Amino acid sequence: MNAQRKILLADLDGQERRQLTQALQADGRFHTVCVDGAADVVAALDADRFAAFVLAADLPDLDGGELCAALRRRGVREPILIIGSDNEASEVQAFAAGAMDYIARPVRAAAMAARLNAHVEQFEQTDHAMLTIGRFVFRPSRKRLFDAVSRRTLRLTLTEATLLKHLYRAERHYASREDILTEVLGYSLNSTTHAVETHVYRLRRKLEAEPTQPKMLVTEPGGYRLAIESPLAVAGHAPATIVTMAKHVARLRSPAARRVDALVADRIEARVVPTHASMRESATINSLVSPDFLGKSGRAS
Repeated sequence: MNAQRKILLADLDGQERRQLTQALQADGRFHTVCVDGAADVVAALDADRFAAFVLAADLPDLDGGELCAALRRRGVREPILIIGSDNEASEVQAFAAGAMDYIARPVRAAAMAARLNAHVEQFEQTDHAMLTIGRFVFRPSRKRLFDAVSRRTLRLTLTEATLLKHLYRAERHYASREDILTEVLGYSLNSTTHAVETHVYRLRRKLEAEPTQPKMLVTEPGGYRLAIESPLAVAGHAPATIVTMAKHVARLRSPAARRVDALVADRIEARVVPTHASMRESATINSLVSPDFLGKSGRAS
């Protein structure tokens, strides 16, 4: 079962929040986090990861389109949806700012939840997604695993990254040996080779504490399954560790994080109370994350 995807809802009115939250959480795939304004969105990014963002166009401290553009400059690639009035100019502005969708009021919660789900699923098929696998965060585009417990970045070979991505995106995260042989490794079905077992074992050496007693990449009849857990359910790790993990992972999405955080914070601080001034200090977390995970330039690619 997939870990729940977190959706950040910013400054929706009470009825919109309730209806959209109910629609999104109905099947257990999503968990919503509600905040009041742009300053809180930026602060939330320093404390957690989100699968998508739903912003009101008329945030109390910053225009929703302006915040969307700032998040895109910051390196956020996940789907951003903007809710606003049924106005063509507002819709054009939202798309120009980098929004993936624009929903005109009044909002039909079930239809919007379906659209949001489609955007999230489509995004997770791209190599730009950051995939949570137990205590790891996997960046397919970089062929890197970030271990939130040891705070180490592990390099994967192209085959290991392809295998891990294939298992994550497969139904039930299960793939048969034949499927791995043909779809991942490129062999024909009648090939006599132990290549599948070899690559599975090599990947286990990077994922598992005990590769001979796997708990994440497990053997099942006819194939292998990736046992994905929510990071909050990883046994043996205190909540403080998970919070630290979320803070570090949030920084991975930020190209030139210090500069952009300062720009976003300055723009917001001009319109809100000074209590959010400490947001810029959190940019120093970026220095604790291996630049290897981001790429040579430090940009989340």
